[in-house]
Amino acid sequence: MTDRVSSDDITPPFSEEDEKAIQEALDQAGIKLKEHFSLPQGPVADEPGKRVNPAVPEGRIKENYNGQRGDGTFSKMDFPWQPDCDQEFAIVISEVWTPPPAGLAGKFWLWAGFAFLRAILICRRSQRCRRVIPLGCESTWEVQFANGTVYCRARFVFICSEI
Repeated sequence: MTDRVSSDDITPPFSEEDEKAIQEALDQAGIKLKEHFSLPQGPVADEPGKRVNPAVPEGRIKENYNGQRGDGTFSKMDFPWQPDCDQEFAIVISEVWTPPPAGLAGKFWLWAGFAFLRAILICRRSQRCRRVIPLGCESTWEVQFANGTVYCRARFVFICSEI
């Protein structure tokens, strides 16, 4: 059993309990992630492993969950600004690990669900722009190093809209 008090406390790395809580919250809200997100397919020539979706704007970063040390810990960077109505903002998640699981595809939907829930909490802080609209996943990055570790990153973009 975790010490976490509420869904606000869920952060990477995710326990099985966290994964269940994320899925339950999405189910209760009627959110179907595959209607809003997909893995970007457009490769970036000068940045191997990076793929972009040109239909999704980049969005200013609001939260960044960084697990790039590869030791199972994450640092959270929460930038001190609140998105205005109709201003794109991004939640970025990155991690280094040694497979399994194999690749970003194994983590993408969990990351997307977590980012969606975080976006809801961010938009609820606004007095008039409380409805979150997911725009999609703007970019991903997946690189396997010679030592067998994998680096992955995903950038999920949202807008807070008036209710």
